[in-house]
Parts: sequence; structure tokens; C-alpha cells
Amino acid sequence: MSNSIRLGCLVVLGIIAIVVVRPMFSGGEQAEQPGAVEPAAQPEATEEDSADAGAPAAVEEDAAADDGADSAGDMGIEATLNDVHWTIIEAADVTADLGGEIAHNGKLIGVRYMIENQTGDPLTSLGMELADGAGNSYSYLSDALPFIEDAEACETETIEPDASITCTAIYDVADDAEDLRAVVTDLNMLGGESEEIPLPVN
Repeated sequence: MSNSIRLGCLVVLGIIAIVVVRPMFSGGEQAEQPGAVEPAAQPEATEEDSADAGAPAAVEEDAAADDGADSAGDMGIEATLNDVHWTIIEAADVTADLGGEIAHNGKLIGVRYMIENQTGDPLTSLGMELADGAGNSYSYLSDALPFIEDAEACETETIEPDASITCTAIYDVADDAEDLRAVVTDLNMLGGESEEIPLPVN
């Protein structure tokens, strides 16, 4: 074989070697995958954003607390007889709410009240009565007890010294009853003092 032919073969082999070997070391360029989308960067959450996100819950809790304070706040109607302190917390006509649930002849009046024993002896409460301007008296409806929270569904209750109870009672009063009053006593079972507290509801 002549030198010129031999030289030509070497050149061709060198070119082939370069073409084959270069991609092996360079790694080649990877083609982009069609349809692949780089995820968008998400903004980092800040402490201010976290506070804003939690704000509604805090506002709701504050509103609930305020509502509870308003509903539990007493009406300023109080009386003390021989160290037995009575507070009328709330009084309202509840006929629209419970009239379809409880058998009644007139209108249903709900009263929430507290009794505090400031004496040195245990006392027993049998509940509170209502009276109207016509001289009628009304005892609480025992049939209404299932519609009252257990903690305030009072019947015969013993109140220890320096302790208090909160009760809710529902009364069936005459439709035309006016000048409703709560009849409170010193809880003396042998007959003691009593007083009638006007209720702002008719």
C-alpha cells in the first residue's frame, strides 16, 4: 500500500474517533422534555401573613366571649335577705322558642337567676316562684327541665356556706299577666323573710 493511501486511511480513522469519543466525555446536551413546566416559585409566608390568617378565629373567639359576657351579665336586679343574696340575671318571654315543645296554657317566661349563701350554714332552695299584679303565683314548670342545661336545671338544691348556684326556670303564666315579679326568700323553711323583685318582662 502506498504512503499516500495509508495516510488517508489514518486521517479518516482519526476523524471517526473524534466524532465518537467527544460525546462520551462532553456528556452531550440533554433535550428538553416536551410539556415539562418549571414549577412557579411560591412566595414565602411571613409572620404577618400568618397573623392575618389566624385573625378571624381570634375575632370570633373575642366576639363569642363578648356575647357570653353580655348574656351572663346581670340585669342589675338584686336583693339580699338575711345574708341570702339573689341576682336576676336574665328574664324573657320564651313562648316562641319553646311553645311548640312544652304544654302550656298561657305564655312561657324564662328566668335565669343566682342565689348566693352568705351565711355560715348550708341552705336548701326549692326553686323560685313568680307573682303577677293580679295576685297569681306561678311555680316553675318541671316539664321544662329537659330543655334546660343540666347545670342550671335546679329543683331541690343545697347551697353550702359562701357558695352559690345559678338556675334557669321556665314558668307558664297567664297570657294577660302584668307586673311580673320574682318572689325571693331567705330560704328559711320555717318561714322567714321574702321580697318581690319586679321583672322587666310581661
